[in-house]
Amino acid sequence: MKKLLLTFVFAIICILTMQAQVIKTVDVTNARLSDQLTPAEQSTVTDLTITAGEITADDIKFMKENMPALASLDMKTASTTDNVVVGFRDFVFKKVVLPDTTQSLGEVAFFCCYNLTSLTIPEGVKSLGNQSISSCISLESIVLPN
Repeated sequence: MKKLLLTFVFAIICILTMQAQVIKTVDVTNARLSDQLTPAEQSTVTDLTITAGEITADDIKFMKENMPALASLDMKTASTTDNVVVGFRDFVFKKVVLPDTTQSLGEVAFFCCYNLTSLTIPEGVKSLGNQSISSCISLESIVLPN
């Protein structure tokens, strides 16, 4: 009975540890995102804040291919190439805050982001591309500029 109870407690601890929130804040001004995360962080970070610098297509591709646990992405104080947001199609995250410098969402920018529940679009956005948020079936909140 003790052995069964210990096995059960160990299993619960393992499950809770695996579901723990891992928060990381980075500045991509002088280094690419991939250079700032250890292999362990790449696979476990759930909440990523990019505080400064330009987020490139390579950074987006890196997140998509190497960060399976990423659920929340805050880029509010960073920037994107040409101030256009593209490339997030089919991501698994739940919450996204776009950079304040964003001027448009490209075509299919968030297409088929089935888990996306919250998207914050900054005041400077002037256009939304075709199907930029299409098929985001879990979307509950879109924070739009005034």
